[in-house]
Amino acid sequence: MVEADAKLLDRDYTIILVRLSERECPAPPGLRKQWQVAEKSILNLAAKCEKFDPDGLTIYIADRPFRKYSHEDSCTLAMLFQDDYSTARTDLVEALKDCLQDYFDRKAQGTAKANGEMIVVILDHEPIGKDCRKALVSTLVQTTHKVDRDDEIGVMFAQVGDNMIARGFLQALDDDLHLAGAKYDITDTKLLAELPQDKVTDFLLLALTD
Repeated sequence: MVEADAKLLDRDYTIILVRLSERECPAPPGLRKQWQVAEKSILNLAAKCEKFDPDGLTIYIADRPFRKYSHEDSCTLAMLFQDDYSTARTDLVEALKDCLQDYFDRKAQGTAKANGEMIVVILDHEPIGKDCRKALVSTLVQTTHKVDRDDEIGVMFAQVGDNMIARGFLQALDDDLHLAGAKYDITDTKLLAELPQDKVTDFLLLALTD
């Protein structure tokens, strides 16, 4: 196995689903269909993560409060897609904070995997509210100062749909996190539509090497 692929082994994988609640904000036309189209790519991505993380994925549904499922597989993810997402509010920040705290707790206990953690955030909108966006940036920046190397944690933001406001925000996270004080570049962002089935490994590596 090439050295780049080896970075994806001996690592835990977490998937966070952040799906716009129609109770929180009117959904753009066609968003439900965009999720249906994206589902195959998302499950293919989860299946690839399973191969690198055979003891199971951690899955978050970023509702408020968030829902967390440990040691699961892509079949569980497929079932979760059937939820109606009727929560009053999504909350990416709290789900991400819990995921990161869990990792650093395991690292302190000596039970984290040697290569660290990969977090794939699948979302269709930017965090709603200025404070939420600032909190997300702050969480990511703080994380970069807790890790020992630049590829210890990777956060891949995979966007469903074509919301241009979300795209602009995610691109700023990708390109400009250092301007907010980040020590390392731990984030990458792509449109999920840009994910060919035979390029999932490259997609994940971008969060560690781009």
